[in-house]
Amino acid sequence: MKMKNIPIILGILILTLSSVSAFAVSSKYWDENPVIISPGETITIETILQNMAGSENIEATATISGGSEIAKLMEPSKTYLINAAEKTNVPMQITIPKENFQERYVVVISFKSKTAGEGDFSLGSSIEREIPIQVTQIPQEAEQLNRSYQIIAILGIVIIGLIIFLLLKKPKNKKKKKKIIKKK
Repeated sequence: MKMKNIPIILGILILTLSSVSAFAVSSKYWDENPVIISPGETITIETILQNMAGSENIEATATISGGSEIAKLMEPSKTYLINAAEKTNVPMQITIPKENFQERYVVVISFKSKTAGEGDFSLGSSIEREIPIQVTQIPQEAEQLNRSYQIIAILGIVIIGLIIFLLLKKPKNKKKKKKIIKKK
């Protein structure tokens, strides 16, 4: 390697290291913890944009790149500003059809980011996050039965707690025995 190339390589290395982004995407859902939803149901979930280690603000745009038949962004044309050392939520609506649905879906949300600023030149990156969706067919009657059992269990715990409290409570009306002390 020639000595003339070393300053160029060092310059490229310094530029690359200074452009490290702290932009990340997280979610409460992963393969072992999917979104649970029933046919015909609509729910809103959130993905979290993070800029926890960077010193510059970041702008990001979101798109649904997989699973768009069941998912849509609540604010599809919004550019999200993620300030340094902060987080921003991105809401998404999931709707499962009542009929002709799959048992499992994967929604892919993509984010394109760039350093926030006024200049013409900015560095950016792109991140995708997969969100698994599990469709369960829980009949409405089973849900109501489950709620009934929960109410009965709570009432049972309250009654048992009350009985224990009453048994441990000392009666106030007991006569106290007086000790007689004899004086010599």
